[in-house]
Amino acid sequence: ALGGVRAILEEGALRFEGSRRAVAYFSRRRLEQRVESSGHFIVDEATRRTVEAPEALATNQRVPHFPGLDDARRSLEAFAEGGAGASIAVVAERGGGKSTWVSELFRGAAVTPEQHAVPHELRGESATCAWLARALELGTDVVDVETLCTALAPSEPRAVVLEDGQNLILRSVGGTAATRALIDVIGRTSDRIFWVVTFSRLAWRYAQRLRQGEEYFAQVVELGGWTEDGIALLVRRRVAALERRLSFASLVVGRLEGTAFENAVVRSEQEFFRLLWDYSDGNPSVALHFFLHAIGRVEGESFELRLFDAPDPGELENLHERSRFVLAALALHESLTIPEAALVTTFPRSEVAATMALLRRRGVVREAPDGAHHISLHWFRAATRFLRRKRLLFN
Repeated sequence: ALGGVRAILEEGALRFEGSRRAVAYFSRRRLEQRVESSGHFIVDEATRRTVEAPEALATNQRVPHFPGLDDARRSLEAFAEGGAGASIAVVAERGGGKSTWVSELFRGAAVTPEQHAVPHELRGESATCAWLARALELGTDVVDVETLCTALAPSEPRAVVLEDGQNLILRSVGGTAATRALIDVIGRTSDRIFWVVTFSRLAWRYAQRLRQGEEYFAQVVELGGWTEDGIALLVRRRVAALERRLSFASLVVGRLEGTAFENAVVRSEQEFFRLLWDYSDGNPSVALHFFLHAIGRVEGESFELRLFDAPDPGELENLHERSRFVLAALALHESLTIPEAALVTTFPRSEVAATMALLRRRGVVREAPDGAHHISLHWFRAATRFLRRKRLLFN
């Protein structure tokens, strides 16, 4: 009777997101009492690539999560028919689906976009305009907004996608000059160019505060966290692409048989996906990463799941105060080179380099081939929650 009452109360609580998170907490406690961790099973590389691949690379595995797409497509269709261009900003945290949204926008469109990744180390108007001119094949003698806009004036209508727009934003004195240059160019050329620029969420909000909420893109698309059902569907489709099945039987402990066992498996499945959604905060990339960490073993054609092991936030408590500031700078900007991190934190470059090396050794930070550093996907959620708790990071 008590179990039935509890199930009814939980079902009612799940109607509200805050309550869903509370239920997720109790679900984990309940599963932890029933199941002992069996250690981390290392999946093979082919499985990892299929599960963690960006959705843009797997059209048959897409999960509908495209806010603002209909309006953007109408603008794109009008542009393809000879209409005016547009300016669209796509904003999300790392792993939140920015590239997938852009890919979906142009999928099947009559326009093929030119895609460019904004590099690090662009400082001010001159460097930004020079890089953009090279990327758009306008020559090498363009060093200011006026010259760049003049060079773009006689060009044919074109669609341009700029990824990693946050690389133009630095939380430092004069750190938004590159952003202002890009915005000026977009504002003066969006009548004939269809611009799409992606930004990390926190860097975008920082830039918005500096410009006092001024709207400089015709459309701003913010990709929030996915729903619990969306995360579950994403995992299932990735598993289906591997021609595997999911088994939640190992999350059931006790001598249950027949209908009682089947009901316990269904309940464990619901609790597992609720925990995955809650821990990832609806971030699809983080959810897929920890799904891989939940695979206890492969049995025939099935993945037998267990509780995933999340990083211990207590390890971050032991970080030196300056290491926390470096970590907060990485969380705000999504990725930084060592010189950029030194500018943001105002710490000596040698000290920042030593701090990055320490964070890399602990697995908290990863270094990209271009020398930029970012918080690893494994630590991403634990780090952002820790920094907010320490009041070093704000929405």
